[in-house]
Amino acid sequence: RDTSTPTSQPGYTFLMNEAVVSTDLSQEDRFTIPDDIKERGIKSSISVVVQGPRQPVGVLIAYTVEQHDFLLDDINFMQAIANVLGAFVEGQRIQASEREQRDFAEAMRDLAAVINSTLEFDEVLDRVLANLSHVVPYASASIMLIEDNVARIIRHTGHEAFNTDIDALYKLRFNVQEVK
Repeated sequence: RDTSTPTSQPGYTFLMNEAVVSTDLSQEDRFTIPDDIKERGIKSSISVVVQGPRQPVGVLIAYTVEQHDFLLDDINFMQAIANVLGAFVEGQRIQASEREQRDFAEAMRDLAAVINSTLEFDEVLDRVLANLSHVVPYASASIMLIEDNVARIIRHTGHEAFNTDIDALYKLRFNVQEVK
């Protein structure tokens, strides 16, 4: 299949980076109409790019069951909605990024507090792994210590879920000069 040619109206709209109007979908030859659209009796469509601040983030598409000649006002209205949607998507991304930064800062504060409040090495390692999960989601994680160019696991979490032989895990050794 030639992936340079989009097979859908959203793909075509995204590629063209402009409004795409199809007054009669039964005569459309720029893209393929999905069977479910045909089965629902859809006759016409209009689609516009949802623009983010740096790049497109999606496509907004509307269908009609009656054949319809979309006007410039229709295109402008759809684009205005898409612009609001693009701003909302960007706002959500910013909020998610801010949340991640707050989680990271909180994890670092907690870790600093533990390091400053205890000399108990195992407790510090456990807190490092616990705080890591707030910053980097993981299924399992390990802390390795390197001594004389040999790395070995000194603390872990989550490996039990994979039926890992924990004793074998602690016996693993890696020469850091040989690892590529």
